[in-house]
Amino acid sequence: MPKTKTLRDLDHIDRQIVTLLARDGRMPNQAVADAVNIAASTAHHRIATLVGSGIIKGFHAEINPASVGRPLTAAILVQVRAASRTRLESEIERISGLHGVLKVCLLASLFDLLVLVAMPDPGALSDFVLHELSEHPEIASTQTCVIMSEYPGLHGLEFLKDR
Repeated sequence: MPKTKTLRDLDHIDRQIVTLLARDGRMPNQAVADAVNIAASTAHHRIATLVGSGIIKGFHAEINPASVGRPLTAAILVQVRAASRTRLESEIERISGLHGVLKVCLLASLFDLLVLVAMPDPGALSDFVLHELSEHPEIASTQTCVIMSEYPGLHGLEFLKDR
């Protein structure tokens, strides 16, 4: 099993490659190589090493929920009952599998979970919160925040810059 790399293990070329692929995961290997002034075969090897070591977790397509009939996105904060915290993993699995759930995050907060959802309309969101969360015996409370607009982080990769 390959050693897991850390940010400290990355040289300036690896940092540039990670930054490029974080901005465009579909960037062709040759374009990556050209951008960092290395051979295509070297870029391929470095990318494979970054994936194998866990620095790059994967490549995915980001889907616009509105384009597939789910224009309403929301962040739902969920508090699990204290007596149910021993079953938190199973509750995360249950919620993760519900229709419309984009992501479930475990929090260190007054709330235990952050559930990101995409719904077709306010009625569907309301039904989800009421029937899939609030009525469930493991759930103590919820707080729903409708997402009005999303903006990409402009400086999220600043930690990759050479020191």
